[in-house]
Amino acid sequence: MAEASVDLTDPSAYRHWVEDHVRFADLDPLGHCNHAVISGFFESSRVALFQDAGLALLQGGTSLSVVRLVLEFKRELVLGDRVRAGGRVVRLGRTSVTLANALFVGEQCAATAEVVGVLIDLGKRSPTELPPGLRAGLSRFA
Repeated sequence: MAEASVDLTDPSAYRHWVEDHVRFADLDPLGHCNHAVISGFFESSRVALFQDAGLALLQGGTSLSVVRLVLEFKRELVLGDRVRAGGRVVRLGRTSVTLANALFVGEQCAATAEVVGVLIDLGKRSPTELPPGLRAGLSRFA
């Protein structure tokens, strides 16, 4: 799904960044960060990217629905790790956007994600075309 020439584990591949850290509540019985929390780090990255691209979250009549999510775990995250979540737009469709994401501790990749989101008209409960302003905003992160 991601561009063949893009190494998802390379920090230079990403155009948008957010930071977070692993909390005690994020740990599973093995003492490392639970996979659901890692998915949450990716969600926070996507939400910030879409906001920065101009999507009004929890306002208006549209929302972005995740229709495909692929996660790959590269190394464990542990209590206190400072994580940077990188994101980039890989493809813009008529109603959809495909993103690549990765989590890094320093320069080391801990996980990657590929996600397809579809813009939904909340009133009609069906896909709707990406408006030109949002398309232009998302293009900044390609």
